[in-house]
Amino acid sequence: MSQMTVSSSINTIRDIMAQLTSSVATKLILAMIIVTLLPLALLGVVTNITSANALREQAGESFADHAARTATQIGQ
Repeated sequence: MSQMTVSSSINTIRDIMAQLTSSVATKLILAMIIVTLLPLALLGVVTNITSANALREQAGESFADHAARTATQIGQ
């Protein structure tokens, strides 16, 4: 893409964004969407991390139990 095309594309995007955010109603709607999505995204990240840690812990316990049973069977 030439520099002229990129520049005109950027200007077009700026014009569209300026038109979209020109009214108060649109600004309020965008603000509400952002205010709603940010906590939702944060909750998703926290839930993902918590679930991953719980699964790792459970897998470790399961592995330890299996290893202990196997050791007991070998020792008999």
